[in-house]
Amino acid sequence: MSYTEFKAFLTKHTDKLLHFGVCAISTFAISLVSPTAGVSFTLGLALGKEYGDSKAVGNSWDWWDLMADAIGIVVGTGMALLTRCAIVK
Repeated sequence: MSYTEFKAFLTKHTDKLLHFGVCAISTFAISLVSPTAGVSFTLGLALGKEYGDSKAVGNSWDWWDLMADAIGIVVGTGMALLTRCAIVK
């Protein structure tokens, strides 16, 4: 993939990458203390964001945003669990 193609990809998918990143970081940080709380909080955050978008003028509910959120939650939880295992050992 060339630089131009990569730049076009990032430009087109910036919103999804932000959804993924925010959910991964949020889940990771909270899941270091409690994985259940991390997943629950971040899932509520993601659903609340999409609900707010659905009520905003000129915006709508986006299932692809929720997919990016879900992937971020899974990645963040996995990273937190691996970190917790490494700390315990």
